[in-house]
Amino acid sequence: MIRLDNVLQYAHILANIWMGVVVPEGFVVDHKDRDGTNNRWDNLHHVDHSDNNFNSPYRGKKQGYPRGTQIKENGRYTATMLRHGTRHYLGIFDTLEECRQARRAKAAELGVKIFID
Repeated sequence: MIRLDNVLQYAHILANIWMGVVVPEGFVVDHKDRDGTNNRWDNLHHVDHSDNNFNSPYRGKKQGYPRGTQIKENGRYTATMLRHGTRHYLGIFDTLEECRQARRAKAAELGVKIFID
């Protein structure tokens, strides 16, 4: 945060203003690497709220598993993806890497960039 005229402003918003870029209506500025302190121009991009949430770090109880991945009692993994309020079931997989690959493929199909998963 940067104080400007006694008002706190987010540095990534000020970076857009400095570069003369207007954030389109309904979009936010997202950090590709999820590091809110990394405000390099090549790390910032405009996304809608759904994409911004898609690129946010996983905060669930199952630490160590990628977002949208669950381990079942039989030791296999299921993968899902939530996009604009619609849950997409991606399948059951033997490994976490297969889940990641399925999520990357579905993200590409939906036009979403996964920067870190």
